[in-house]
Amino acid sequence: MKKFGKRILALGVALGVICGISSVAFAASSLSPTIGGYKAYATATIEEKNASASTTYTGSGSVSVNSKYIVTQYNSNKQKTLTGSKGSYGTVKLSFKAPNEYQSKRITTTHKVFATNQSWTGTTKASTWVDIV
Repeated sequence: MKKFGKRILALGVALGVICGISSVAFAASSLSPTIGGYKAYATATIEEKNASASTTYTGSGSVSVNSKYIVTQYNSNKQKTLTGSKGSYGTVKLSFKAPNEYQSKRITTTHKVFATNQSWTGTTKASTWVDIV
């Protein structure tokens, strides 16, 4: 019975470690305002080697995203910043991929919605564990 208890404890610890690793490998930030009676959705997500940002408006109007994606080189403090912007109607999405030898650190995005007689601007931020260290 003593061995069984140790195995259960070891399994619990292993699951805790796996869940902990998973939770730092992916992060997201989102906003969902109502503009002119219609919902808008703004998101930023980040993983170890990539990130994305999107803005969607369910009403009639234009949307845009403007993102800054920071990556850091493995085993050093060297950083690079990649930027992107896109505008359209309905939904826009930006996707980034970290260059070789780099990993994701943070994405910061400004989202905009322009509807009839109304506009909205919001910011989403998502970071990996690299940004904490």
